Amino acid sequence: MRAFWLLLGRELRARRMLFAAALAIGLLSALVPALPGVHTSRPEEVRGAAAAVAAGFWGLALAIGLGASAVAGDLRERRLAFDFRLPASAAAIGAARVGAGLLTTLGASALVLAMSLPLGVELGFLADWLPFAPLALALLFLLTHAVTLSIAGERAWSALDFGSLFAVGIGVWLAWRPFYRYYVPPGELRLGVLVALLLALGLLVAIVFQIGLGRSELDRAHRAFSTALAGAALVVVLAAIGFARWYLTPSPEALVAARRAELGGGWTLTTGEARHRPGAAFALLRHEASGRALAPVPTPKLGWFNPYAAVAADGSRLAWLEIGEGRRDLELWTLDAREPRGAPRRALDGLEWSQEVWALSPDGTRTVSIGRLGEGRRLYCDEIATGRRLATLALPDLAQVRALDFVSAQRVRGRGWLLSDAKLVPDQRFFEVDLESGRFTLEPRK
Repeated sequence: MRAFWLLLGRELRARRMLFAAALAIGLLSALVPALPGVHTSRPEEVRGAAAAVAAGFWGLALAIGLGASAVAGDLRERRLAFDFRLPASAAAIGAARVGAGLLTTLGASALVLAMSLPLGVELGFLADWLPFAPLALALLFLLTHAVTLSIAGERAWSALDFGSLFAVGIGVWLAWRPFYRYYVPPGELRLGVLVALLLALGLLVAIVFQIGLGRSELDRAHRAFSTALAGAALVVVLAAIGFARWYLTPSPEALVAARRAELGGGWTLTTGEARHRPGAAFALLRHEASGRALAPVPTPKLGWFNPYAAVAADGSRLAWLEIGEGRRDLELWTLDAREPRGAPRRALDGLEWSQEVWALSPDGTRTVSIGRLGEGRRLYCDEIATGRRLATLALPDLAQVRALDFVSAQRVRGRGWLLSDAKLVPDQRFFEVDLESGRFTLEPRK
């Protein structure tokens, strides 16, 4: 332990000029509102923006520069061999060098920002991201070390390094896609923090293997680093995909603050959030008589779809909406309610993202939806079995629609607001649409 502290002190003393430069940069940032030509009534905002930008760029420069030189650079230029002649273990040498690099990167960038604090700063939206800056800079420092070592080492092991990092990128992308699809920003943030922490830890472990097994020999150190990094990459990918699956597929028992609604045909819809999964709402469809339940499906927020699910009047089909893969359209999923072991299937895709309401026909063979069309609305009728669009009707007099239902096989009835001279009429009106003739009928006020 004594050897570690001695080596750490040596490394920090060697970088003392970087801290002096941070003081100078921080002082200049703090004085930006007083510079000639700068006129502002909110000096705290100007000072905060200048300090944040300066600290960010200084932190990036240090993370890249020290990441490339603290261990990998000295190993490539054979300066690391000197430390192994000292009475210190490989662990102490590696921890001192990496620790000094991280402390310099984080400490010097924080010092730039700290110089402005006594004078008052307002960081605005940057304050929300400030807690993640140390993790981001530390990860950049470690990734720079990995890239530098890979460039200096053997090509075969370099290919393994870049392949491992590429695999992490692919795995994170696969894990991130469902969070993006279902509008779950808190889940995206937690996924990013988890991946960054695990990847940083994996890189630290790889550096331990590099120094412990390879010592001051570049080729042997690179082989040890590459092998450890490949294992760490596998752990990160599995953890990211596992986290996404856990977050977005809770058990029915995990739903909290749930609301339950009867759909008909013995089916119920339960919507609510799940424990330890902020930002995501889930919908659970259950048949009470048989006890059959579909896995909770993520939905962006309660009330996003109107309705979320519907059951045909004859009880033959259950249908519900989901967000499409590209988050640019909607999908209609159906289930044959008469088949005990039937599986859900995607019946319609590419449905209009702008739709406000939809309804399922009494026999479960068609859907009708109304979506936005400029200032007015447009009605769509689709056949579920073939995916064919049966009718498209413009409804220019409608401004907003809040309810829609079938009153017969060829007629739908809805409720909403009207447009009069491009202005919204304050009271809601009922209307009917004949799907066969396209006739729009407005019911008189009662």
